Amino acid sequence: MKIILGVSASVAIYKAAELARLLVGEGAEVTVAMTPNATKLVDPRLFDAVTGRPAITDLFGREHAFAHLETAEGANAFAVVPATANVLGKLSAGVADDALTTVALAVGCGRLVAPAMNPKMWAKVEVQRNVSTLRELGYVVVPPEEGRTACGDAGVGRLADVSVIAEDILRLAHRKAGLKGKKLAVTAGPTRERFDAVRMLTNPSSGLMGYDIARRAARRGAAVTLVSGVSDDPAPLGSTVRVVRVESAAEMYEATAAAFEKADALVMAAAVADYRFDETREHKTKKTKGKVSLTLTPTVDIISELAGNKGDRLVIAFAAETENLIENAKGKLLKKGADLIVANVIGRAGVGFSFEKAKAAIVKADGVEELGEISKAALAEKILDELELLWRKA
Repeated sequence: MKIILGVSASVAIYKAAELARLLVGEGAEVTVAMTPNATKLVDPRLFDAVTGRPAITDLFGREHAFAHLETAEGANAFAVVPATANVLGKLSAGVADDALTTVALAVGCGRLVAPAMNPKMWAKVEVQRNVSTLRELGYVVVPPEEGRTACGDAGVGRLADVSVIAEDILRLAHRKAGLKGKKLAVTAGPTRERFDAVRMLTNPSSGLMGYDIARRAARRGAAVTLVSGVSDDPAPLGSTVRVVRVESAAEMYEATAAAFEKADALVMAAAVADYRFDETREHKTKKTKGKVSLTLTPTVDIISELAGNKGDRLVIAFAAETENLIENAKGKLLKKGADLIVANVIGRAGVGFSFEKAKAAIVKADGVEELGEISKAALAEKILDELELLWRKA
């Protein structure tokens, strides 16, 4: 995919280099277009090095008579990060007097701005009017965050997290838009069943799998609600993913049922505890020399409960197994009423819980596809491909 990154003269300009690195890491071809004032803050050669492509800084360079048109050709997304008040005003008025603003008018793709400025400037009526105009023109606006800015003032004006901005750009640029108009409920992470104030029953799931599915589904145009157990907070998901945080299996069931009620599909990637304690104690239980017996009760079977009333909606479930992977996954497919089971190996070094790789297979009623060892990012894409295929066959 081809992304044009416009960079204007905000103190937050140093974050644009990190953003460019993140986009390149996702396989994007990134070309930077800088305003003249931006080149006074950062040498364009920094962006040349990060992107592997020369930054566009001059409309009248002798090497390229129509640099703005050549840069704009075939672009999948155009984003201005950081966007100063000055650039917001120019873009909203259609002014094209430098490389950045001229490319903005030449592109035929989706456009995005992420403002960054002093809080007093951001609050001005004229700036907010320009932002409203940009939204009316079809720009995606990633609002600034609240905090202390470089000048020392506190308030709303600091550039949004670059990881969030990157996700919004990738969603704008993504070539696969097969989930546009679809609503997905996705679950992630472990649940915790508390015994007392300090002890609990849980598992080592990191949430990476579910987060990757939610992130990449949003890039494909889906409206995603992610129901997340307590996780290690994987990388941000972008501004379009709604996150609902829960702890216990009962809480996950309630939140997932509510999300699925409004969704077209459920992807159940969470590692839900199978049992809970019969008794939950408010205070810490003191250690004694004697043995302690505890009674466990099965938690709600979320997949069975929701898949049993899914109608024409789709349900994708996971089967984490230490042995008999395919056999157990086939049994779960029949028993749970899911449309597809993602079978993955746990209990082995390098794959499964808390690792970035999985050893997995796709199990459907019409067959099994062994995937072997695969990154969770690639597995997420495969799962979404299968989801789109199921919809096309429906």
